[in-house]
Amino acid sequence: MNRAGGATRRRRAAAGFSLLELTISFLILIVALALAAQLLLAAQRQLIRGSARLVAPPAALWAEQLRLDASTATAVAAAGSTWRASPLELAYGDGRRVRYRNDDRRLLRQAWRQGEATPSSGRPMVASVDGFHWRVLPGGLRPLLEVEVVYRRPGLVSSTRRGGPPRLDRRTVRVALRDVGGTRW
Repeated sequence: MNRAGGATRRRRAAAGFSLLELTISFLILIVALALAAQLLLAAQRQLIRGSARLVAPPAALWAEQLRLDASTATAVAAAGSTWRASPLELAYGDGRRVRYRNDDRRLLRQAWRQGEATPSSGRPMVASVDGFHWRVLPGGLRPLLEVEVVYRRPGLVSSTRRGGPPRLDRRTVRVALRDVGGTRW
């Protein structure tokens, strides 16, 4: 009888988890939670960046709009190789006109048709603009429109450098124009 009683006691002791098994499972749980925390932090950073882009669209969006407008334009007002701070006006064969101008530190895009009144306001493309300059360079087959915009990055994206001024970004867009030969209004 002693043998049978001793065997049942050993089986009951072997039925639970050993200390080594509990330690390994606990370490695996800690690694899984650490990975989940890193994923959540990465998702939070992306959401913050996305919301900042909704407030002020990134440079790529307004630059692509400018490229599209300039590449399909048939005329540029006052073309010349000197830098100009005046509004950039583009004309199209179907009577449309588009104007880019720096108004109250915002780069505005105004669009209208020939014969209509010029709109007093426009769609803001870039906020916190410190400089807007453009020129038309004579090219080989096609002239080249060069537009330079200097702007400050919006709040969450830019950080001041230990007491220094906010970071300025300088973006230059170059577009080969269609058959543009100076002022052709």
